[in-house]
Formats: sequence, structure tokens, C-alpha cells
Amino acid sequence: MSPYTHMVKAEENGISSYENIQSDWSEWKTTSCFKYLNYRVKKGETAKKWYIEFKNNYNQNISMSVTIKNGFGGDRSTIKSGETKKSYYFTDVEYASRIDFVVDKVKFNDTSWSGPYAECDY
Repeated sequence: MSPYTHMVKAEENGISSYENIQSDWSEWKTTSCFKYLNYRVKKGETAKKWYIEFKNNYNQNISMSVTIKNGFGGDRSTIKSGETKKSYYFTDVEYASRIDFVVDKVKFNDTSWSGPYAECDY
């Protein structure tokens, strides 16, 4: 059994993730909506800071929005095919045991903010 619990569910063409506290990087996980978009999480150096790293295993660039549900902040970014992107985010609870986030507004080879957005591919 893993030292943390994990649940991912599709949510309005996005991904909600609940990860328990990790001082080291978690194992790579496959998102529930996009089979070649992987992620892992790690607790940061301060009480509310977390890192999320995404890996794009598609053969095209992917643009997406990340929103923190149990905190504040988020971003929109593009990850080139075969590359990773690591960002840090903050929860609204000191010493939170998990970070809740949503990935949505996914587009392939298109960096615009407006729709239409990609449908889940599995």
C-alpha cells in the first residue's frame, strides 16, 4: 500500500486530484481524463507550499489551466511535447495534508485561452 492515498476524478473536462502529504515526489500518476498527461506532487519547504510537476507524453504541445481548490492561485501554461513543467502553489490551510487541484481548459497545439477545449481521450 502506498504511503499516501490518491483519488482522481474527471470534473467538467478537467481533473480533480487529492494528494496526501508528501515530503518527496510522489510517483507519476496518469490523469483520469488525458492518458498521456502525467503529474506528481511534493510538499514544499513552507507550511502551505506544494509543488506539482506535469509531464506531457503527447506528440503535440498541450496548454492547460491549473486551479488550486483548497488554496489560492493557479496558472495557465503550455508544455511542449515530451517535456515537464514544475510549478508551486499554496493551500489555504497551514500544514495541509493534501493539495486539491483541477486541470481544465486543455488544448493541443493552441495557446489561446478561448474554447473549444479538448475532450477527455479515455
